[in-house]
Amino acid sequence: MQWVKVMRLARAHNPDPSQEVSLPQCPICRTELNEQRPMIPNIRMDNAVQTHISLSAQFGRVDWEPTGKRYLDFVKRKEYAHAVEHPSLVPLTCTLFLATDRDAASKDRSTAGHSASCPKPPTNHALDWVDEMYSEVENLSSEE
Repeated sequence: MQWVKVMRLARAHNPDPSQEVSLPQCPICRTELNEQRPMIPNIRMDNAVQTHISLSAQFGRVDWEPTGKRYLDFVKRKEYAHAVEHPSLVPLTCTLFLATDRDAASKDRSTAGHSASCPKPPTNHALDWVDEMYSEVENLSSEE
């Protein structure tokens, strides 16, 4: 990602349209950015940003030419991010449902030891097929 100063009106905070406020934004997704934090390396985003920069310089934007202020700021931040080597981690949340017994899974959650606010597990027909396969294997092993 790169940092871009985009001039736009801040009508929510200032009703006077003659005053413009400079806010840092991502040129790709237009998300407001925090200038105090370095960039996190991302190959796909880097390629998109490089294309954006080269097109900006090609169409005559002085700030994005190789000696321009924005370009030099971008290169400085990019080199700093690669030197620090921040991990490219994205926080994910995941809800897992595990039922070892089909009868226990179908009982009321409050009686099965779960809180009443616990969501009901999703129906997955692929898991039903796997359960049938394992029950057949267990039947074969118990017959031996």
